[in-house]
Amino acid sequence: MKKQIIYQTAIVLLITGVIFSCKKKDEATPEDTTTTTTGGTTTGGVTNTISAGYSGQINTGAINAYVIDTAKINTITQTGTNETTIINKTINTSSYINKMNVSLDGTKLVYGIYQQAPFTGTVQGAASRELRIANTNGSSDTYLYGVTSNTVDFGVIKYGLNNTIYFTLDTYYPNVTHSLCSIKSDGTGFQSANTYYTIDDISVDGNFFLTHSTNASTGNFTSFTVIDKNGDNGAGSQYMAVNVSTINTNYFKDGTFTIDNKKIVIPYVDGTDLKVLILDLLTKTSSSKTLVNNVSAGYANITLNMASDSNRGILTISSTAAATPSKSYVIDL
Repeated sequence: MKKQIIYQTAIVLLITGVIFSCKKKDEATPEDTTTTTTGGTTTGGVTNTISAGYSGQINTGAINAYVIDTAKINTITQTGTNETTIINKTINTSSYINKMNVSLDGTKLVYGIYQQAPFTGTVQGAASRELRIANTNGSSDTYLYGVTSNTVDFGVIKYGLNNTIYFTLDTYYPNVTHSLCSIKSDGTGFQSANTYYTIDDISVDGNFFLTHSTNASTGNFTSFTVIDKNGDNGAGSQYMAVNVSTINTNYFKDGTFTIDNKKIVIPYVDGTDLKVLILDLLTKTSSSKTLVNNVSAGYANITLNMASDSNRGILTISSTAAATPSKSYVIDL
């Protein structure tokens, strides 16, 4: 079975400038290039302003990484050693964890687990999707929310302020539906609201989210928009938008809010370079930065997780090919 690896930082830890990889030497090192403005344009909002994000204690210790290995969550050091399984939800070959996020104080992790019972003859077994919470050492693994469906996906999972967990439920068959949900870390206070948007990420206060648009003919990304969900009397309004149709790539991946609510960082591929598009939520402007040069072709997925200083994070690239290992880079904006 192919090992799919996603690295995630414990949010309170400040990432050190160490580069590590999984099972294979890095092909390139992060490049500390000067930030430059993009070819895209930015449209400001009306009169709304971004709300304050997390302002709690930031630990300046070493990196703490959590690895999704199919249906397991492992811990690993910043040098890629001492990988240890802390959660194992494997029931059969259909079991997998698709999303994970760490609490702002670094003591809890929340994740989405998919289970599918095997076929009985030609009848497909029952499916379940669960949102679960555990301590970051794997103890007290507890059910929070679930659905019995194989057509529902957890699109985003975000551990926010005041022990509130925000997540999306997305359905693409037989009908396309999107819901923005929240629940307290003790399992109480579940709320859900339908939305027309495919949400890429949610701010830690739950008041803003990122979405994108694509060209219907080419599939290329055309814009990213930050929505203030409380704007327009609760109907939602545009906070800022960035036109990316002039950027020469169709390979953007989901962006992430920094926990101070000051930036959104969106990774993308430009030729053989890994770059990030940075949306400044205070000035409503955008810029780009090259992080890794000369990455070989064949990597089909990019994952970016930001640390508590809101400047450093872990960029992971992975391939759909079974023999190709994932690679991770500690980056500094």
